[in-house]
Amino acid sequence: MKKIFETVKFNLVLFFNSTRFIIPLLANVVFLFLMYYGNNGTYDISTVLFITAFFSFFLMLLVGNSIISLKNERLEQILLLRIGKYAESISELLFVAVLSLLVIMVSYGIPMIINLIGNECLIKQHLTMQNIICSLIIVWLSGIIGGVTGAFFNSNIIKDKKMVILITVFIAVLTISKEAVIEQIQFAKYILFILPPLNEIVKCIETSSGAILSGQSCLLILKMVVYIFVVCILKHFIFNKKLYD
Repeated sequence: MKKIFETVKFNLVLFFNSTRFIIPLLANVVFLFLMYYGNNGTYDISTVLFITAFFSFFLMLLVGNSIISLKNERLEQILLLRIGKYAESISELLFVAVLSLLVIMVSYGIPMIINLIGNECLIKQHLTMQNIICSLIIVWLSGIIGGVTGAFFNSNIIKDKKMVILITVFIAVLTISKEAVIEQIQFAKYILFILPPLNEIVKCIETSSGAILSGQSCLLILKMVVYIFVVCILKHFIFNKKLYD
């Protein structure tokens, strides 16, 4: 475990010593400005949850796509020899989880704190601790899904960088338009099930009151966790096969 945490720390240092962290930071600032600055009204918690979850996914999709390219194949092989292939995969997942946590601390945590201090100045509904915890976990897992998905389609696995960018954009567009595509093309649901289950966030929200449904939220959280592990396992076997071929 010590080697895993040391590798996570190494990846964080590598990331923040590069210029790759500037774009996510600026994106968070722009998001907060566009979402809340100058807004005289208040939002439903459902709107905040939906928009912030997809923002975290898209941002971490780009981050996940770029952070892995910081390490070339030689560095990957050194890490694999030092800590082992399974520990390397675990450390990469923890690294993405930490970055996603940092993202939501800004994009979701700050508005929630302001709403609490400002006597519900941003959110219409009175938020219970259960609402805050459930929505926080959903947004955090949305970011992790984006990170691991972006890391799956990186230049170490797909050599054509233009193809990597195209696939990343394609996944982002299909994820947000999944429901609309299925409504138009019924058989698409048998193909698009491989995309992240973010479209199910709307099922976690009571339409009349805007309250977050705990049962549906727990089911969605379980699906998101399973999705994360499936992507990580696939990447682990595909990437290691390419390294040792």
